[in-house]
Amino acid sequence: MKYEHSGNTHTLHFSHNVLAFLYIVLGIVLLVKPSELTRLFCVFVGIAALLYGGVRLFSYLHRKESESSFQTDLILGVILLVIGIICLVRPRIILSILPFILGIVILLDAVNILQRSFRLRKLSYDRWWVALILALLLALLGITLIANPFETTILFVQFLGFTLLADGCFDLWGNYQYRKYL
Repeated sequence: MKYEHSGNTHTLHFSHNVLAFLYIVLGIVLLVKPSELTRLFCVFVGIAALLYGGVRLFSYLHRKESESSFQTDLILGVILLVIGIICLVRPRIILSILPFILGIVILLDAVNILQRSFRLRKLSYDRWWVALILALLLALLGITLIANPFETTILFVQFLGFTLLADGCFDLWGNYQYRKYL
């Protein structure tokens, strides 16, 4: 059964795909050149957080009440805007707390994928469990970043690159599967 969705939902799916692609590109770059890119990484994260936070906030302000599946838009939008500003103004602070912040963002992303997997199950999609497994793996990566920040910046940046690469791939796959059944 196909469901109608608004242009707002389409915009949100597009922004999720763009962010997933950015995660993949950034993840690859961080895996290949970790030491040279920590400051540049902060600037990139700041800009990405401002853009994505703005999209989430815009989505929240322009969504219909019936679109209750995107309830985290306001909170995540404001948090990302603040993170973006701090990344651009005080990058050293961000580098010291980055594992914790990104762990939270990735954990929230995992929750969204988990919600999507349950929606896919309700829509009778046979492989809904793949999204569930991906969400749990992503949650594990996010929890690892929160609970065990790495001692060396290089190792952290490489782990972060791998995590962002995995998150981007999981998001693209999940968005593609979810859109097929809308």
